Amino acid sequence: MTTPFPLLRLPRLALIPVFQQMKPSEIIAFSLLSDKAKSIIKILWKKSVNSINFLVDSNHLSILAYLSNYDKPLRLHIKTKTVNGTISLSKWLGRILDVLDSYSIFQINLHISPGLDVCDALAILKEVRHFMANCPNSFAKKALEILTPVTTETVLFKIPFENQEELEIFMKSNKKYLSIFIEGFSELKFNMDAFLMSNSLRLSLREKSLSARSIKQFLSNWLQNEHHSPLEHLTMIIDESVDRLEVLEGLGAAPFSEERTFHYSKELDIPPKTFSGGYDVRGMNGKKATITFEDGYQRTRIDFYVWP
Repeated sequence: MTTPFPLLRLPRLALIPVFQQMKPSEIIAFSLLSDKAKSIIKILWKKSVNSINFLVDSNHLSILAYLSNYDKPLRLHIKTKTVNGTISLSKWLGRILDVLDSYSIFQINLHISPGLDVCDALAILKEVRHFMANCPNSFAKKALEILTPVTTETVLFKIPFENQEELEIFMKSNKKYLSIFIEGFSELKFNMDAFLMSNSLRLSLREKSLSARSIKQFLSNWLQNEHHSPLEHLTMIIDESVDRLEVLEGLGAAPFSEERTFHYSKELDIPPKTFSGGYDVRGMNGKKATITFEDGYQRTRIDFYVWP
């Protein structure tokens, strides 16, 4: 019979070379043994976290952490149902992030249908750079409610809301950058007026089909200043050609050809945009906006800039 080695009783200086020989995943596993083990790791393990990514599906929470002083990223996988039998998922995740000294996540991908306990775990996060939701509506709405206040960029592959009112409520709550990748936006129960309700400075819509009539109606509503929107930049990418003359008809658009650079009124992690040529329009409140078109193969990109 062998006697367990009393590792935690070693002097701290003696523990340093031990940890130096361990892989990051082994160090994390050791830190989960007890509060004492976690405290020792936090003091003696010298690491620098560049970024952390989450991938959540129906049964697993995967963590990918890039550490500056290691060649390979730290990969951790946990079966969420297994965790719940012993320790809550939020507590487990909190211990991991505490050891890594980072509650800031670069990217979260939600897939399929994770359990609602995952939402409780995500609530401990303090900052999220990108949040991507490609999961059932009920879970996506719950996750958005929790993560929107701490997320810089939200990417939706479909609209998880039941009606225009729910979408507008969400747009009002979202104050950061939002991208929506959706098919049939204009033919469903939603219209682009929801974008005028948004508190975001920058929005992006990727759509297979969006009619010139819908785009012109949105621009007309902005010109009439009905919603006092703070929107400064809207990008629309449509997977078909769009008749720009039909879009601009009746908007009082004035063409220009010189090069311009657009700056946001607030500092964002987005470089200024420089473009040549476009069309200027002016709203009833005196604000000037610019519309630019970029035609590609079976694709049209329309940018709408509101000058601060």
